[in-house]
Amino acid sequence: NLIAKIREDYKKEIDVIDKAHEKEIADIELAQKRYAESVERIENEFLENREELDSKKKKEIQKIISENADNPGEITRRISEITGFDIHVS
Repeated sequence: NLIAKIREDYKKEIDVIDKAHEKEIADIELAQKRYAESVERIENEFLENREELDSKKKKEIQKIISENADNPGEITRRISEITGFDIHVS
């Protein structure tokens, strides 16, 4: 029967389109998941590196203060160099 054959072919085409759409959705969801995981990993690495850098800066500042205890101007200048902040003592 010709009509039955046309319906069967139509159903097969719809099934192919539906499967392609489902795969596209799954691919998009996977890409979004990978993106979110990458962003989280980068943020965590940034925080870890920042904490490590802060710890190094603290140690360097302690060293500067102990080495220049009698020279507040030198302490101020070197701390400013390390931190990048303009420090003014009045």
